[in-house]
Amino acid sequence: MKVGHFLDAGDAERARILDVARRLGSVRWPATVVVVAAVASLATVAGTAVIGPVLLYLCLLPLFARLAPECEAPEGLLFGALGLGQVAIAASLSVAHDWGIEGLGLMVLPVVVASVLFPPRTLIAFIGASLIVMLGAAGLIDPSRVLDEPPVVLLPIGVLLCVAVPGAAVRASDESSRGTAIADALTGALNRMALEARVSELMSGSHGDGVPVGVIIADLDHFKAVNDELGDAGLECRTVQEPREG
Repeated sequence: MKVGHFLDAGDAERARILDVARRLGSVRWPATVVVVAAVASLATVAGTAVIGPVLLYLCLLPLFARLAPECEAPEGLLFGALGLGQVAIAASLSVAHDWGIEGLGLMVLPVVVASVLFPPRTLIAFIGASLIVMLGAAGLIDPSRVLDEPPVVLLPIGVLLCVAVPGAAVRASDESSRGTAIADALTGALNRMALEARVSELMSGSHGDGVPVGVIIADLDHFKAVNDELGDAGLECRTVQEPREG
């Protein structure tokens, strides 16, 4: 499956996205209860029609969670899932009559998830898509009020950006720190910090899926010396023998 550049996470980032998604999955049901309670309270004053789109989306969430690890580009699937969440919120608000504009702040919820899930370039794209959906929903709900009272839209936009911009900065800092750990400043070669970072990632993934992790540390100069002395067959034999003895 081909995805755009802003969704092309790469193998390492893709593994991180799946790990974070698994961790977020552990709080999905408590979060669902809170969201359902909030929408139900809105339904008491805006009508029961507001419940439909959100409940339909919440029913689809387990399907997205199940498909993500099996997908070639899970970042694209999760981006679409969160985008569908924004559309579901907008659809609910569009039938909430006078309360629709006041509920635009709910669209910050998928942005919070995206800010911890995606790398900065993907998060920025999601923020842009969320703003388009928010403005479209506001124009659909009550265009005259949007023109007469701009703060009713500017305020939720400001809240969304206040949440998203620091999230993007933190993720950018995380990527920068990982790059520093992986590349030696002088030679550009991988260093010990890279090993520690990679082992940490593997252990984190192991805790999530239960797959055992093994790490082999090899001295390439030693291997070259063995190859020069014993040849390829001797090197292969030693490569199998030494880890067993260790």
